[in-house]
Amino acid sequence: MKNWKVMSHSQIGSSHVKSEKPNQDAYLYKEVPNFIGAVSDGHGNRAHARSDIGSRFAVETAIESIDELLNGDAFKLFADAFFNTLTGDQPHEEAEKMETLKILISNWLPDKMVSNWRQKVLRHHEAQENSNAADSEASIYKLYGCTLLCAFEYNSYMIFMQVGDGLIGIYEQNGKVIHPIAEDIRHRDNVTTSISDLYAPLSFKTAVYPLNETIEFIALTTDGIENAYPNSVTDYVYFYHSIHGLIVEELPELERLLERTSRYSGDDSTALILYKPLQTELDLQKSDESSILYTSVSEDYVPIEHFLCDSTSSRFLEIAGELCYSFDQFETSGLCVMGLALQDIWYNPKENRMLLVSRILREVTPKTLYTSRKLLADLLYLILYKVKPVYKPQKCILKFDKAYAEVLQTEISHYSPRAWSLIIDQIRQETHYDYELGTFTFDGLHDETQLSIVTQLSRYEIFHDSTLYLHQILKSKKITNHKIANVVVHPKKPQIWGLQNCSNHEWVQYVKGSATPRYISRNKTATLIEGSVIFMYGIPVSILSNVDRKDAKEELSQK
Repeated sequence: MKNWKVMSHSQIGSSHVKSEKPNQDAYLYKEVPNFIGAVSDGHGNRAHARSDIGSRFAVETAIESIDELLNGDAFKLFADAFFNTLTGDQPHEEAEKMETLKILISNWLPDKMVSNWRQKVLRHHEAQENSNAADSEASIYKLYGCTLLCAFEYNSYMIFMQVGDGLIGIYEQNGKVIHPIAEDIRHRDNVTTSISDLYAPLSFKTAVYPLNETIEFIALTTDGIENAYPNSVTDYVYFYHSIHGLIVEELPELERLLERTSRYSGDDSTALILYKPLQTELDLQKSDESSILYTSVSEDYVPIEHFLCDSTSSRFLEIAGELCYSFDQFETSGLCVMGLALQDIWYNPKENRMLLVSRILREVTPKTLYTSRKLLADLLYLILYKVKPVYKPQKCILKFDKAYAEVLQTEISHYSPRAWSLIIDQIRQETHYDYELGTFTFDGLHDETQLSIVTQLSRYEIFHDSTLYLHQILKSKKITNHKIANVVVHPKKPQIWGLQNCSNHEWVQYVKGSATPRYISRNKTATLIEGSVIFMYGIPVSILSNVDRKDAKEELSQK
């Protein structure tokens, strides 16, 4: 393939680093005279103890077997003779060419690849000092078990072959993603077919795709990347958009992109990308329709789904509020967020900062404004509904449901990020309390004190990781990320809870029955005592029992 380039990388998974396991993935390719590439993913568990070696053998075998086929006299004579009889001018002739080529390939290559792979495996096993000579061949193959994805060029076609999970994708210049080989329904919950299976040649799937000018790149990826996008098949498209961004910006940063996916999925991530570099001003104009901003992620940031998995956490509301704030900031600067997956949202819990990576931006127009706000609504839907129902009081969630339904029905959404932030803020006020049990929960234990933080604006339920923001005690039109306090639990006495001062302002706390005020400087903690009042910025914040909810506003006004 003239003027095409290759970028490739294999990144060890974060879980493998912790368990001190080697990278189980492997890849290999050659470009002359025809492109041939292969990617393999070793199964990695105890039953497949040598799968890292098996995956290396698999990609070597694939390159050797494909090269042997393409240069073999029998294949050349038959294929050339057949192709010369068809002009390809008629649609049925083009389809006949592709189907015949697929039959030729699938009848010869899978048996050849599996046979050569098994020979390599048996020779390696025999050479190992700790190998058992009495092991059956089937058990030996299992030790080296792995998947295999291949792509190679023949004539004006690209041929794809696959056994096991992983994904082959073709990205066209209009942003469309095509998967030439359909997903195998057997590949669910980390279950996959394998080149080590007894009937492995029958599990191979083959596809033929015509090489044309609309293709921007072809990607062969292991499931470590796919597992970084677990919510929806469509979310995985954003990985391809990220690759497109690297090509447009001419950034050699595939390694950093895969480092992010491997941290997210915990599994090894490997990608082999055959791409067409932008060469003309016209190509650049076509590709610059969207601005794709690729951002690396530091170790301080964690995927938001790591927080969403904890149903006893209030972080999901902070994340939802920060997301509204981020979208609002883009709109203020004249940009709309057009593309963003849940897996592209990372969060720094220490600094309370959100990072949107691989986002697609466009200038504000009525159409992009609606699309952006619809995207925000969809992301908020995913965030809020990942929390268990017991932590979703219906009277609050109904507010979100009603707004979400209106967005789906209206042509141009009037729900701006600021409007969404107010809805999230209302949910935040109610959602930390278990209305079914009538108590607060902390690590499965019930806190019988049932206290709330009550400001002049509203009442906020206390939870073990609750956060108080400036806009919750001072009137503000939108949620801001100005944090002033954290609810903390005493490390040795979990029954004692406190409010840690995160502001630069000294608080004054008055406790019922004591005439002596307590001064709480930055990073110090005010003990949460029922009936006490903490003055923040001169504004009283009361600690009240939930038993007195009905009289809370009257008590506060009297103070």
